[in-house]
This record gives sequence, structure tokens and C-alpha cells, in this order.
Amino acid sequence: MKLESGDAFTFSPIRPEWIPLDEIAQAWAIFSLQATSAHALQAVGTAFLALAFETSAHTHHTQASHRLWRHLSLTVAQSLGQAILDLSEACHQWARAFLWLERFANEESHDEQMLATVRALFNHIQQQQQRLWLLLQHLEEEHRTECGGEPIEVHLGHLSSAAAREKAR
Repeated sequence: MKLESGDAFTFSPIRPEWIPLDEIAQAWAIFSLQATSAHALQAVGTAFLALAFETSAHTHHTQASHRLWRHLSLTVAQSLGQAILDLSEACHQWARAFLWLERFANEESHDEQMLATVRALFNHIQQQQQRLWLLLQHLEEEHRTECGGEPIEVHLGHLSSAAAREKAR
């Protein structure tokens, strides 16, 4: 689906799974061309940061799936843990994008087309957050299942389970 500068944004219903991010990235890129104020660009930059964290989480989850297939439990736990950390950060970045977009919406008067775009982006952020929170819950359950119910612990920016730390010793 190719979006042009004047097109309205429509997004798929919320699904707690990995989805292609092309459409979402394109919508934010188009918005960045239409609204070049500092607040708008902060919203765009933060949205792209959220997309980057989700992409990273998906990569780590895929690695965990491949390692699980090869029965490498230590690296499965580490990859799942990193995916969870990345998804949490993606959710945080979407919340920040919402705040920047809100500042942009309130900073000046906008025409009806821009207001429609901003409303669509607000809706999009809420859908992304809901989908990512559901996905995060799913990954946390997967981590508990694969790691024998052990909690995730953060050590100097790295995630690990007690079993992973024991195996590393």
C-alpha cells in the first residue's frame, strides 16, 4: 500500500503478534514531510526509535526461536530476555512519541487535514502500545516456560536468568 502525502492513515486492528512495520514507518515519514516543527520532528524521531526497538526485539525473538530448535537453552534465555527488554523500551518510546505529538498538536492552529493526520497518528500510537503490551506479556510467558519459571533479572543493562548466570560460571 503506497501512501501519498494527502492520504489518510488507516492501520490494521490490534494483534498481539509481530507485524511488518513498513506501513507504520511510511506514515511517520510522510508526517515528517508535512510538519517540520521541532515538536513534530521529536515525535517522528521518537516513533522511529520505537520502531527500531521493536525491530530489534523481533530479531532477538527470531534468534531465540532458532536456538530453541537447536536446544541451546542458555542463549534462548538471553535472546528472549533481550527481546523483552527491547519491547519494553519500544513501549516507552511510543509513550514519549505521544507526548511530543501532543505538544505539536497544541502548539499552533492546524488545518483540518493536519488535524486528521494527527488524530490518526494518536490512534496509531495507542494501537501500537496495546499490541506491544500484549506481545510483551506473551514473550514474558514464553520466557517463564522456556526458563523454568525463573524471573528475569537485569544486570548492568543485560538480561539474564539465574540458570544462565550459573552456566556462565
